[in-house]
Order: sequence, then structure tokens, then C-alpha cells
Amino acid sequence: MAEPLSLEERLARLEEIVQELEREEVSLERSLALFEEGVGLAEAARRELEESRLRVKQILEKAELPFDWEGGA
Repeated sequence: MAEPLSLEERLARLEEIVQELEREEVSLERSLALFEEGVGLAEAARRELEESRLRVKQILEKAELPFDWEGGA
């Protein structure tokens, strides 16, 4: 089984997908396959970012440090 992609690898692949989809010669079938792959990558990246956000929040709460998630500081 392949190693899961890192966030950076997912974002790089998403960029490749966007570039390929912007080409006019991409078939409908290939476009749909790329779109489906992109949606999966975007969802995995969103989950990873949310998990990281929660982890930071837990660390700060444990250290009793205030953090304004809306204001960023």
C-alpha cells in the first residue's frame, strides 16, 4: 500500500489537476476523473487542516494560553 500523501503533496497535485483541466484538449471522461480526484484531495487536505487546528487548540488550552481563532492571535 502506498504511503499517504502529505498536505504539500496534495496541494501540488491539486495544482497539477487545475492546470490539466484548463487545457482545452482534455476529454470529458478525463475531466471527470480529474475532478473526482481533486475533490478527494481537497477533502483530505481539509480534514488534515482541521485536525491540525484542533491539535493546536488542545495544546494551547493545556498550556492555558488564550488564542482568538477568529482574529488569529
